[in-house]
Amino acid sequence: MAARFSARELTLKHGGEARVRLARPSDAAAILAVDRAVVDAGVGEVLARRDHPRHAAKQVDRLRPTLEGAPQLGAILVVEAPPPRSSGGLAAPGLVVGHGSAHRYRPSLCRHVAVLALGIRPDHQGLGLGRALLDGLIAWCEGVRVERVELTVLADNRRAQALYQSSGFEREAVRRRFVQRTD
Repeated sequence: MAARFSARELTLKHGGEARVRLARPSDAAAILAVDRAVVDAGVGEVLARRDHPRHAAKQVDRLRPTLEGAPQLGAILVVEAPPPRSSGGLAAPGLVVGHGSAHRYRPSLCRHVAVLALGIRPDHQGLGLGRALLDGLIAWCEGVRVERVELTVLADNRRAQALYQSSGFEREAVRRRFVQRTD
């Protein structure tokens, strides 16, 4: 029942190249770095920095069931791209700048449902990488016969809301006072 995912090459809005592929255990530190960059930017993340594993080894342990043991239960994709042109540095293809995951519910009565999550480094947002990850995750879901895909997005994350709505997602509920920011 495990779906195969073939890496996908894409051209970014600014003309650069990127690649979406299945994550590997060796990507754990890069996934953690993306999460921290999103948290530091303060937009779209429901976890505080203190909630993230402090070391890549803990991240590998958290991701291991999906990366190695149970691909029928979930998939983690990463997107690799060079730094944005504004960084002034040399292009470094293969830099993980985003990730997305789809995890099926485990109870047998809910196995037809998967929950998605995406994260893109703030300096790479708006280039089409979120759409590429979302499309890849939806393709994986279709391949394992997921019938319902869910996600959560914060009320102030308008960019993500627009992405999901343009992909056919509909708002079903509002969780009031679900996230309590300390600032």
